[in-house]
Amino acid sequence: MMVRSRAIISVLAMVAVLGACTDRDSTEPPAEIAAARRTAARNACIATELLRKAEADLSVLRASAGDSADPLDAAIAQAMQASVAYSRAYAQHAQLRESAYSNIDSALNLAETSADSIRYVEQANAISISAPDPGTVEANVLQAYNRNFARLAANPDLPCNWE
Repeated sequence: MMVRSRAIISVLAMVAVLGACTDRDSTEPPAEIAAARRTAARNACIATELLRKAEADLSVLRASAGDSADPLDAAIAQAMQASVAYSRAYAQHAQLRESAYSNIDSALNLAETSADSIRYVEQANAISISAPDPGTVEANVLQAYNRNFARLAANPDLPCNWE
């Protein structure tokens, strides 16, 4: 995952610099830059949606987790704590991905200068998401996030996908 993300970010870095170097007052950017800008904005939007949901889910789970002296309640509480731990890991992953996607979006769509674009790309590159060991909570989180991202990206009713 990290290698693939690095390659994508490197390509986006080149496009970001080229995009920032184009005249912002010109009528239209080249097709490649326009497509990269749309993709960056869409990915950042989807990542923001996933982060909002992850934070809301974590909040609900934390509020639902309780302590009790009853053995049945204790077993339920233990399961809830495991759910909270997974949800916390998912929210942390979502925050990292949202930050990376938002930096790329900023590099391509908001930066006023090439230096600004480069700074945003460097910030995105500073975030590394490496492939976790199979079967770990982190691996399950990564797989779930990727599935959820793909599901939202394929949803034509999601405002992120409207052009």
